[in-house]
Amino acid sequence: MPPVDTPAKPAIEDDYGIMEACKQVFRVPSFTLESGVTLDDVHVNYKTFGVLNAAKDNVLFVCHALTGNAALDTWWGGLLGDGKPFDTSKYLVVCANILGSCYGTTGPTSINPRTGKRYGGSFPDVTVRDTVRLHIRLVVDEIGASEVACVVGGSLGGMQTLEWGFLGQGLVQKIAVIACGAQHSGWQIGISEVQRQAIYR
Repeated sequence: MPPVDTPAKPAIEDDYGIMEACKQVFRVPSFTLESGVTLDDVHVNYKTFGVLNAAKDNVLFVCHALTGNAALDTWWGGLLGDGKPFDTSKYLVVCANILGSCYGTTGPTSINPRTGKRYGGSFPDVTVRDTVRLHIRLVVDEIGASEVACVVGGSLGGMQTLEWGFLGQGLVQKIAVIACGAQHSGWQIGISEVQRQAIYR
């Protein structure tokens, strides 16, 4: 069965609240995935809270889980604000949608610039590393940070956080990994395959 081709709406509402499409967008003219496939005109939707300091070293990057989005204030809002763990008086807190997201970052519902049609099922496989490489570019090239004070994430966000620790050596000072191991067990690999098959069938 082919994927459903649903036009993007200006706002998407779900259990986490409303994620405005194209609120803050980082655009990359060309991005090559680990697989060798190159995507053109890649969009990354993101949200920021707080201000980048003069030293440009106060970024706190939060990685969302599989079903999350960049609207950090709607799903971990209790942790965000002055004097809270994600202290907006101290940090520039950044959260970005993952590559392949349905919340505005380039994914299957995006228009492929080469064909003028939605990618749909032709959207290439992407990895956690692909997303993190893109997000590092967001932080360095778009936001202009010289250092990332901390990266935090849970579940799939934890996997991204581990990758930040690996790829961001010299950039990232600390990581906080939640609900995520360093590698999947055989059980987890099997459960993930069942989830994939539920989508395909």
